Amino acid sequence: MGISKHIKQIIIIIYIFSIFCGLLLLFTDVELWDVGVSHAYVLIIFIIIDLGILTKIIINSKNLNQICIIWGLIKVILLFGDILTAKNFGLTYYEFAVYLFNIWLFNGLIISQVIIILLIIIEKYSRR
Repeated sequence: MGISKHIKQIIIIIYIFSIFCGLLLLFTDVELWDVGVSHAYVLIIFIIIDLGILTKIIINSKNLNQICIIWGLIKVILLFGDILTAKNFGLTYYEFAVYLFNIWLFNGLIISQVIIILLIIIEKYSRR
């Protein structure tokens, strides 16, 4: 069973927000392009995948629950895993985590995926 029309609309808005956060981060974070070019390319891939999922949701949201949850989990794990690359930038894990979590766009990427996952899970179990 697919998601309700109301939840679908909310998820569409959240995916748009996630894409906006990614694009704005690409255009405004100088350090991303100066010392973390590979991270910028990964962010571009995130945006492309989000656009693909968003397009699929708009066209036909049937059977997208698992895809949205799996992609959301992968994205959140990779974003948190970014902290493990701190040594590449000459920072401690703590210093890099503080840096990342002080960027509201980075937080927006994580929060958007968590909200999508929770919306789908809550709707699925509330229909039982």
